[in-house]
Amino acid sequence: MKELGLRTHALFFNESGGHWRTALPAYRFYQRNFQDVHRVWSNVDRFYWWFLRRLRILDEKVAFSWADSYPIQLFTFPVYIMAFLPVVMANSASSILIGDEFDDPRGMEPYRGISHFHEIFDQTKFFNDMFTSYLRSKGIGVSIWSALHPISGSVVEKILIHRYHDLYRLQRSCHSCHYENGDYVPCGRCSKCLGVMLFILSSGGDPREIGYGDEDIGDLESRVRSTRMRLDPDELEYAVSSVFHGRREEGLSHVDGIHLLDGEEEPFSYVDSAYRESIYRIVKQYTDGVYRLSGQSWERVS
Repeated sequence: MKELGLRTHALFFNESGGHWRTALPAYRFYQRNFQDVHRVWSNVDRFYWWFLRRLRILDEKVAFSWADSYPIQLFTFPVYIMAFLPVVMANSASSILIGDEFDDPRGMEPYRGISHFHEIFDQTKFFNDMFTSYLRSKGIGVSIWSALHPISGSVVEKILIHRYHDLYRLQRSCHSCHYENGDYVPCGRCSKCLGVMLFILSSGGDPREIGYGDEDIGDLESRVRSTRMRLDPDELEYAVSSVFHGRREEGLSHVDGIHLLDGEEEPFSYVDSAYRESIYRIVKQYTDGVYRLSGQSWERVS
């Protein structure tokens, strides 16, 4: 959005637990290099933990396991948005941009007749539309949307590496960042780390630039095959075939494309119309075609 010549505000949500280590390198860089950088401190993650211990309906073995699952805090984005409403209102901001990338709707089949989003409802356009309507009903004229919804995480990584490399070097997509040699670095073992390294390598990047070591890269294949990866199946298979076998799987090329979402006739039609063409011009340089879901298959339409 800064590239489009707009005034932007970078909003950092500082949780009281270890998650803040993930954001700290980026926050410090933004403080040094940009204006309008805001931070809200929150102890909501401590509240979640406190509540988990008192929610007897939960199976404790599941609720307190070391895993990427959050039994009661699946919908965390409302907390982030509400925390920054004073900044939004004070600056008469027109949009709140969230970094939601593509999630394949084929994996979200109804469960006993109920639409099921597999823990990601607050990272869909349905949530953005609903929360936008809610805020407007309260007299706050702001739109919530994502410039990334039509593209996969691997394409997001490609754009970051090849267009915004200074920001790529700040990336810490890890559940357990730790302090080492004067910097916060990723663990290299969690599901987030494994997915990010796959995306980096398939996009021609070097994971060492953001704190991964030779051992992390060398053990990547065995770790991926023994870990429950939280990626869309097509995206995972496409990246694995590229990184470990040196080829792109036929029939999965939509992963490198732009997806028409439900109800769309043109790419990025859910992006604010004032910025749609400019964002599309940037993204299409790093993608291969536009795809529409036909039955259970993604078909190229342009």
